[in-house]
Amino acid sequence: MVVLDISGSMGEQKLKDMKEAMKFFISKLGALDRLAIVPFNKSIPDKFRNASLALMTDQRAKDKAIRDIEGLKAEEGTNIKAGLEAGIKILNAERSKKHSAGKRASCVFLLSDGDENSIDKVSSLIEDGSVGNVTIHTFGFGTKHNEKVRTCTRSLCYIYTYMPSYFIAVIKLYYILLLT
Repeated sequence: MVVLDISGSMGEQKLKDMKEAMKFFISKLGALDRLAIVPFNKSIPDKFRNASLALMTDQRAKDKAIRDIEGLKAEEGTNIKAGLEAGIKILNAERSKKHSAGKRASCVFLLSDGDENSIDKVSSLIEDGSVGNVTIHTFGFGTKHNEKVRTCTRSLCYIYTYMPSYFIAVIKLYYILLLT
């Protein structure tokens, strides 16, 4: 599950770095791996509102995911809470299915510069219990990522990693993929 910040603050270079890291990440997924892509800015784009976990069983599935990534554009404000809630909802729906591989390791990868319009929105995830037992790996893109989001992620039992460059992002995403 990847939750991707496509707000205006992601700008050209951060968005480009995120796309390249995601394309590499997708290329390394195996036939039993599942992926859902949830981009967000001030809300979830219509195309992705009904996203679900898809098995990466063949190159066609990976190609579709890469096309989705390539089509993302940075615009509008930032609502990290909306992105995280959508991602967690997808994971919880998958876990509730009787035939699901719900016992498999699952987590959310949040890729963002952390430039949230309202940090209180992210903090409220603590209070309402929305996170549940989902591990969230947070990757901060850009040299001016928001330290407040890092503080919130510590409170929410997230794992936070600063991504100073595309190369570092690829290595760290791949390493976490191997662990999950």
